[in-house]
Amino acid sequence: MAEDPDVVVIGGGPAGLTAGIYLARAGLQAVILEQLVPGGQAALTEMIENYPGFAEPVGGMDLTMAMRTQAEKFGAEIRTGQATGLSDAASCEGLVVRLTDGEIPCRAVVVATGASHAKLGIPGEDRFWGRGISCCATCDGMFYKGKKVVVVGGGDTAIKEALFLTRFAEKITIIHRRDRLRASKALQERILAVGDQVDFAWSTVVEEVLGADRVEGVRLRDVKTNESRDFPCDGVFIFVGFRPNTEFLKGTVELDGRGYVTTDEMMATSARGVYAAGDCRKRPFRQIVTACGEAAVAAHAIEQALDDVVPEVTDTDFDTVAGRGLCLVCVWSATSAHARMQHEVLERMAPQFSGRAVVCKLNLEAAPQTAERYGIKSCPMLLVLQDGKEVNRLVGVCGEQEIAEVFEASCAPASDGGVD
Repeated sequence: MAEDPDVVVIGGGPAGLTAGIYLARAGLQAVILEQLVPGGQAALTEMIENYPGFAEPVGGMDLTMAMRTQAEKFGAEIRTGQATGLSDAASCEGLVVRLTDGEIPCRAVVVATGASHAKLGIPGEDRFWGRGISCCATCDGMFYKGKKVVVVGGGDTAIKEALFLTRFAEKITIIHRRDRLRASKALQERILAVGDQVDFAWSTVVEEVLGADRVEGVRLRDVKTNESRDFPCDGVFIFVGFRPNTEFLKGTVELDGRGYVTTDEMMATSARGVYAAGDCRKRPFRQIVTACGEAAVAAHAIEQALDDVVPEVTDTDFDTVAGRGLCLVCVWSATSAHARMQHEVLERMAPQFSGRAVVCKLNLEAAPQTAERYGIKSCPMLLVLQDGKEVNRLVGVCGEQEIAEVFEASCAPASDGGVD
């Protein structure tokens, strides 16, 4: 793809690949940016049992490679690279995705960077990470054939990984800070059916990873009695949740207290032109199928936004978009036939204002704060603003000539009121 893409999708997991599929099918030039191998966390999952359309479990790598093939078939381009930041996401001139070794200009961005395994933050963890401590049984399970390992966590991921480890380890002890598992009922039944190969340390946390040159054990503490004990083992597998891969977005888009990207129902973030989908997004349920669904919504929203000659602004980005220089704001509502007529007129005229003014539309129902601020109670209406301050307004449906005259009058230098 020689020219700049329309959309850069940051992340090549199920969400990123799905976004690429939908964007490319819509005729948009899409680049999917992935640090390593496309597939994300899903590619490291040995078997996926709940993805629609597969009566039998499907391998994570097989599923994500099929997604990649489909995305490339429709014309999406996959590049290797790491995003380090975005340009001013509210800029009407587009966006720039900054990389460790360059940058990619584009018109919109889908953030699909997923999440990484969280750590315990205990002594010995960093020292032995990758050398006896792992967060991927599929990757490292074979190294523990006939050995004793501990699995930390009680959710779906922890139990899935523990089940995989039963192929190799002689003994698996699941350490969980609660007195019952949080995993789904089906997974609980499967792990409990394993038998003596799997033990449980309930209401227990790991305080330290022990060893000289290799992992030799862990120090455990009972959260009820507060008693500590050393427990020998050869390896530690940690599955205690995830942290979103959103560090590069700080100061650009709104994140919640845990670093997850907040969006509206169309997956739009607080920054104009930036959307998010998948495990990096704030949401109550994290599954491959939900990540794909969110990506499809984001791609559809982008398709509509890029086709829209007069983009819509919200309470969040109004000041950034309409608060600098000359701006024409079409106040409208999708339920008003007259407002839709006025919007169509302004769309036809928008090219003649290019380079001279920003043209945007404001949905009366979707931006109540801005409507109240400018005393707007009905539509259609055309506001002419200079640096965010109203200089003129036209009420009702206006023709092209009337709009052009008001615009030219607004561009004319103001009289200083002096006397010769």
